Amino acid sequence: MKSIPGQWNSSITRVRPFFQSLFRKDPTGKSWLPRLLSAAPAAPEHIIRNTGLLLPWVTECRSYSDRVLMKPPYEVSSPILLEGCFEKSVPPPTALLRWLIKNPSSDARLINAASNVSSKTKQQRNQLFGCDGAELQLEMRTAAISELERVRGVGSNRKWWAFEGFTEVDCYLETDSLVLLIEGKRTEPLSESTIWHKGRNQLLRNVESASEIASGKEFGVLLMSEEPIAPPNISDIDESFPHLSASKKQELVGHYWGCVTWKEACAATGIPFDDLPHTTVDVVTGMKQ
Repeated sequence: MKSIPGQWNSSITRVRPFFQSLFRKDPTGKSWLPRLLSAAPAAPEHIIRNTGLLLPWVTECRSYSDRVLMKPPYEVSSPILLEGCFEKSVPPPTALLRWLIKNPSSDARLINAASNVSSKTKQQRNQLFGCDGAELQLEMRTAAISELERVRGVGSNRKWWAFEGFTEVDCYLETDSLVLLIEGKRTEPLSESTIWHKGRNQLLRNVESASEIASGKEFGVLLMSEEPIAPPNISDIDESFPHLSASKKQELVGHYWGCVTWKEACAATGIPFDDLPHTTVDVVTGMKQ
């Protein structure tokens, strides 16, 4: 039987139903967030003991146009109401953007030529890559870094010099003391690269972004999946963090708290695993009832 596109989508069939069930039980997270983190292999004990209370925006709903649900065979034409924590846009790290400006990849010109951007942006990038000489390259690099330092990663969206874009995190939980980014998987593999940076591991990318947006709070990244997934290896770490010192790499990797299966998460928090929808069709059917 031919599979239906998006039928096993992890955000729709796992992440949202699981956390929405928890929000209905306790929108503050006080009763279940410590239990969820206790199931994580590497969540620090001092954070488990003091997770804090979820900020109000986490569970406040807004209109969201889901690209999977809008397509056939689901054809959910209207935006859905979705809690603020889901598909939360997160900016790229400032330090990586700076490094990418100074160290364009060997494929940068080819990537730029194929990109769907204006001719002016392509020209500016080619000048940065040295296509029009070293003097103009230095001028463009200086201008790009100057603007980056002014707006930082959070202000980099759609800038011509931004060689890593914003990412939508599956679930972004924030309390008065903690930022927790959750990457949910079911049948989908982890992303192992970005357009401009081959080898940029998805989990490590989230860890670095979390370190910047936490603004002094505790932070961590948790992977939730159908089956256990091995942690990033040394090669993944080096490829993802070419701009960081060895000590900084080690410090950041410590904020990846490991993989928890959906069954383990359900057992830890009291959510019946069999109550999670099997397919996206099940979710859409429930929406129409």
